[in-house]
Amino acid sequence: MPSWRSPGNPADDVAQLRDVLDTQPAIEQAKEMLMLLRGWTADEAFTALRTNVGGQRG
Repeated sequence: MPSWRSPGNPADDVAQLRDVLDTQPAIEQAKEMLMLLRGWTADEAFTALRTNVGGQRG
C-alpha cells in the first residue's frame, strides 16, 4: 500500500479498497467487506461465509 495515502480521506479509502479488490481472492474480499460493514472479526466473517455458502451447495 502506498504510504502517501492519508487515513480518513474518502478518495484514498476508495483507492485502498480498489487495491484490495485487485489483489485478493474473492473469499478474502467478502470476508474483508463483512468485517468493514458489520464490524466483525475475521473469524466471525469467515464463519458466516462458510455457513451461508455451505448451505447452498448442491
